[in-house]
Amino acid sequence: MSSRLPGIALLIVAGGLSACFSELRRGLTFPWDENMEVHAAPRPQARALRPPPGSLTRDGEIAQPRDQSDGLVNPVPRSAAALAGGQQLFTTYCAVCHGADARGEGPITAKFIPAPNLTDPELQAKSDGHFYATIRDGGLVMPAYGEALSHGERWQIVLFLRGLRQP
Repeated sequence: MSSRLPGIALLIVAGGLSACFSELRRGLTFPWDENMEVHAAPRPQARALRPPPGSLTRDGEIAQPRDQSDGLVNPVPRSAAALAGGQQLFTTYCAVCHGADARGEGPITAKFIPAPNLTDPELQAKSDGHFYATIRDGGLVMPAYGEALSHGERWQIVLFLRGLRQP
């Protein structure tokens, strides 16, 4: 019993000191006191803020609004490998909403707002920059894929979309 007595006394003293310290600290805040609930972090499902004008992304692309992206030109040369890569990326990221044939009849349309038909002549008349910026920034209900796809991958999808025509 006597061997446990110093340990018990130490616990009692430590508990008393921590209670005194919390009383002394009342009203004082330290940076490490904040947790993720009260910190200035983005809330779940919140949209990320646009970067400041003129800032560069991870892959060196200048951040600009979608309406100023119409003049962008696809730097990816048209080749069989680029088209195949674009089709594979489209199947992975876009077909769930737009469908494998890009006509807006993907498997999710039965449970959500239908996606646009990307073979429509009106959409096909849009610039490469419009398609690129839409993939990068998203749309009204379309999520942004700017973080998921690299600069070159986005342009490969645009190249694949350019090959689609409505019969």
